[in-house]
Amino acid sequence: MWAKTKTLLSLNEWSEIIGINPWVISQVIEPRTSILQQISEGVDVETCARAFFQSFRSTGALTREEIAQAIAQAERLIAKATRTWPGPTEDQETVRYPRHSDLRAVNLWYGPSNRIKAIQMPYSHIISTGTYTEAVVEAGRPVVESDPMTDGFNTQFTVTATVAAGTQENEIKLYFASGDYFGLDRVDLEIRPISVSITGLTATITGDLYNLITVDNYLKLRPVELNAEDAIYATTVDVYRQTVDLTNSGTLQWENSTYSTGDCSIPPCTMTVSAACFTATDPQHGWISPVPAQYDADLEAYARLFPNNSFAPDKVLANYISGIQRINGRIEPTWARAVAYLATALLPQRSSGCDRADQRIHYYRSLPQDDDGNLEITNEAILVASKMFGVSGRGAITSAQLLNDPEMISYRGVNV
Repeated sequence: MWAKTKTLLSLNEWSEIIGINPWVISQVIEPRTSILQQISEGVDVETCARAFFQSFRSTGALTREEIAQAIAQAERLIAKATRTWPGPTEDQETVRYPRHSDLRAVNLWYGPSNRIKAIQMPYSHIISTGTYTEAVVEAGRPVVESDPMTDGFNTQFTVTATVAAGTQENEIKLYFASGDYFGLDRVDLEIRPISVSITGLTATITGDLYNLITVDNYLKLRPVELNAEDAIYATTVDVYRQTVDLTNSGTLQWENSTYSTGDCSIPPCTMTVSAACFTATDPQHGWISPVPAQYDADLEAYARLFPNNSFAPDKVLANYISGIQRINGRIEPTWARAVAYLATALLPQRSSGCDRADQRIHYYRSLPQDDDGNLEITNEAILVASKMFGVSGRGAITSAQLLNDPEMISYRGVNV
């Protein structure tokens, strides 16, 4: 399902965790005739008066875009509080190279243990240095719909593609085909989450069918009825492979003492720059060691160089990827729940127009209370959540508890 705001946790995963029908989030409703028939047959029908729309297509009600914005805000707050992104994230940081404790001393490359000094990046769980790059594997691959529940509705899709030897499952990404861009860029139209398995050179990709609803349907003024599924889904998709480009890992920087006109009184001062590669000193806690190097395109690896400057650099620029690795295309469950609960607590105080959705959202926005209005949570737990995220509410409290104790925990009145 689509939203303009980029998030690590997909709207699909958020709706599953919070307990809201993902079809409703996808702007799809069950046909009125089907609902009336079920009621006449005595079936207890739980439906919504309206679906979720994009922000610019709806007035007054909670929108899909606002959900995506809350998810993105929750991810930033969690990353700031824990120094860890909930999913793989690209960052570029310039940090000062460690200096001698005596600032009068010459700053050398090596520390007391005679090893290259390490630098700590702002975020931990470093996966790799470098930047992501993507290349098309196969374009225009046909979509095969299926009905795994055998209830008369197709709810799953399957796509196959031939991949290069050595391709890993977590490198496969799926996008709408160019004919379904509708004025947007490819990078804004990733289809996720997906499950990928590779046997030999064949990748089999599966996912939920509502993630193939084309963007033009999200821009309509009315929701789409489920009985029109053949007209709303993409029939072909593009398969890409995402890898890490190590040639752009980072640089070592020396601040020159002279400016082109004579001194450095007129900023910016010129910099001497040299390519660098990085040793994973303690990636879990964000420590890497930069060394001078030159990339060998033939070997696809860096060759370490002897420092051409006896002085250690003043700064190090590092391009790196950090965060918790996805599991089968999805955010790791504990982190996914922490993001989803906090995001719900951050949502605007407005109705969505769907009773079931409003009940679930209110549950995570409110404080845990019994029938008499007494708090079922300690003030300490509320304070911890407020200090971590600047907001309280059941969602923020639960998120803080999950992050402070990764095990499944519970507190009175709420099972987490």
